[in-house]
Amino acid sequence: MSMQLNRRIITESPQDLLIQYGSEITQDPRFLALKDRVHHYNSNLYDHCVAVTLCALEVAKDLQIKVDPGSLVRGCLLHDYFLYDCHAKGHPWFHMTRHGMMAAQNAMRDFGINPVEADMIANHMWPLHPFRFPLCIEGWILTLADKKVSVKERFTKKKKTVLDQ
Repeated sequence: MSMQLNRRIITESPQDLLIQYGSEITQDPRFLALKDRVHHYNSNLYDHCVAVTLCALEVAKDLQIKVDPGSLVRGCLLHDYFLYDCHAKGHPWFHMTRHGMMAAQNAMRDFGINPVEADMIANHMWPLHPFRFPLCIEGWILTLADKKVSVKERFTKKKKTVLDQ
């Protein structure tokens, strides 16, 4: 990955960074359509992706890890941008290990992601896919945040949206 990144310690609030670097995505009709997709039993894909983004930003800020905030926000928002109903009959086999690559392809097509963002999205399902792991620190933070938020969503009885938190 030989691109110029602006890695730094985050000092801004996660919400401010989400707005600064993610508004183009969160306001796009294609991404807004994720609100209609159930994810992890008690959430939808839109809320899940936003929650993962905020969690990842908090992790990076709290641990004072140098990251490229723009790539972290965009990669996290688009990590589950696979555009099919994974609960419906006939969805792609091995969804848990394949959807990262599909999401990366869709994100490249629709939002022109950079190589760091592509790596983050494609490899965020480690260790469920043991041979595909992130090559950048932003990808490792996404992987951690996704697992943390997913477990919370899966075992929360009452449906909560990002706005309720």
